[in-house]
Amino acid sequence: AGKAFVEIALRDRLEAGLKRISARLRGFAAGVGAIGRPLLALGAGLGAPLALATGVFAGFDDQMRLVKAVTQATDDEFARLRATAQELGRTTSFTSAQVAGLMTELGRAGFNPDQIDRMTASVLDLAKATGTDATLASGIMAASIRQFSLGAGDAGRVADALTVAANKSFNTLESLGEALTYAGPVASDFNMSIEDTLA
Repeated sequence: AGKAFVEIALRDRLEAGLKRISARLRGFAAGVGAIGRPLLALGAGLGAPLALATGVFAGFDDQMRLVKAVTQATDDEFARLRATAQELGRTTSFTSAQVAGLMTELGRAGFNPDQIDRMTASVLDLAKATGTDATLASGIMAASIRQFSLGAGDAGRVADALTVAANKSFNTLESLGEALTYAGPVASDFNMSIEDTLA
C-alpha cells in the first residue's frame, strides 16, 4: 500500500509538472511568431563570420595547391611551406592566403621551395615597410635578386635596400622595380651593388 501511495503521489506531481510545461510551451510558441524574424536575422548575422572564415580557408587552400603545382614541391617541402604560410598569417598583418600568393610568385620566378621558405618573411617585411601588395613586392624582390646575381639568402639585404630607397625618395617600390628592370642589368655588368644602384 505504501509503495502504491508513493507511485500515485509521484504520478500526480509528474502530471502537474507536465501541465505547467505544456502551458509554457504554448506561450513560447505564440511568442516565437512575434520574434521569429528578428531571430532569423540574428542567426544570419552570426553565420556571416563563419561563412567568411570558410571562404578565407578555401582561398588559402586553393592558393597552396597552386604553390605546390608551380614549385613542384615534395610532400615534405609542401608541408613546410604550408606551415610557414600559416605561421606568418597568424603572426603578421598579412593573411595566410596572401603569404601563399607571394610564395607562388617566387616559385614562378624560379626559386625552389627551400629558397621560398627562406625569402618569405623578408618579402613580407618589404611589403609592410613600403605599403606594397605582398605579391607585387615578391616579384620586385625576385627580379632584383636575379638582376644582381644574388641568392635567396640575400633577401633580407635586398628588402632593406629597396625599403630605404623607396622611403627616402619620391619613388614607390613599384616605380623602383620598374626602373631596376632597365638599370639593374647594366649596373650589374659594371659590378655595382644593388645599394649603389638604388642610391
